[in-house]
Amino acid sequence: RLVTSQPVSPLAELGCPVRLVFVNGLFSRELSSHEIPPGIKVGSLAELWKDGNNAVESHLARYARFDNQAFVAMNTAFAEDGAFVEIPRNTQLTEPVHLVFLAEPGGRPTVSHPRTLILAGRGSRAAVIETYAGPAGRSYFTNAVTEIVAGEGAVLDHYKLQDEGHQAFHVATVQAVQDRGSLVNSHNVSLGALLARSDINS
Repeated sequence: RLVTSQPVSPLAELGCPVRLVFVNGLFSRELSSHEIPPGIKVGSLAELWKDGNNAVESHLARYARFDNQAFVAMNTAFAEDGAFVEIPRNTQLTEPVHLVFLAEPGGRPTVSHPRTLILAGRGSRAAVIETYAGPAGRSYFTNAVTEIVAGEGAVLDHYKLQDEGHQAFHVATVQAVQDRGSLVNSHNVSLGALLARSDINS
């Protein structure tokens, strides 16, 4: 169960066996799953970048355009961490991967720029859920960018659940790049925030 100093949305409590949790944009190993099923790769972008992961270096910040999108440019410039999900070719996941992004403001308003990179290999099938939540009555800004790369014949169900606090601001961009015969089903549910915007491109 997620435990933070501030109450958060029940959407963050979805019973998914694979869960990565980020607090104010930074990976929380304590709140995340400690056992990852074989056959997939998930983790912190900051840690994988530091370790020289080839997939991260090859794909991160390659698809979401920032030359004419100010919020994508801000995310690219200021992102400190984010989620990495790689489903190898011909792999089929029976349970979704849950990425939880929590805001936990202190005495002053905060801003976070979480980044997500999802790689669905050729012929793979998976579901990824992104949940964004935070406490009510606190002012904060979340500026999220998700890049999805779907290989030939891959099927990816992508769910984005936005349930930020009612004084929060939430801006997000989802950029999918699809190979022949791939299918990306994008589901966007927006329940919270004082102001929210989500751009979805393929």
